[in-house]
Amino acid sequence: MSKTYNFQEQVELQKEYYNLFKEWLLKREKIAEVWDGTLEEDKKGIDLHFRTNNDEHYTAQVKVDFKADTTGNLPFEVLSRAYLDKESKIRSLFDYRDVDFFYFILAESHRIFGFKSRTVLRYVIEHYDKFRNFKADNRDYQTLGCLVPIEKIRHLAIHTFNLLKE
Repeated sequence: MSKTYNFQEQVELQKEYYNLFKEWLLKREKIAEVWDGTLEEDKKGIDLHFRTNNDEHYTAQVKVDFKADTTGNLPFEVLSRAYLDKESKIRSLFDYRDVDFFYFILAESHRIFGFKSRTVLRYVIEHYDKFRNFKADNRDYQTLGCLVPIEKIRHLAIHTFNLLKE
């Protein structure tokens, strides 16, 4: 049975896992530098950047999920819509064209699944009608997307590990 987290607990755990993930990246022999994306980049789905020792630059979206351990699904966001009656700064259509990698951190088990964005998105789009759609109402915006069973995309993962054991 999964634990229920209130909003503040989720925010704090997201920060903690995000920072642990950045530390993990920096421990990789090939990674020279890691830095956070800007607010404008966040609207395009970019949470962080990293540069390799060969001076190759990559971007990533990092998602901490509090339900995937129980449901077995990873959420892929398609559209984030601001509520007109609130002071929302988020107005995003997630086209992900500038995102190289997606990393999903499962909060309960600390497992991580990393995907090349174009590969996993191609699969999700090709099989979209087989996945359950969702609508998430957040504080001042709404997100639309689909829930993809981990078992359907596990074979596409380029990284799978436990964040606390690596």
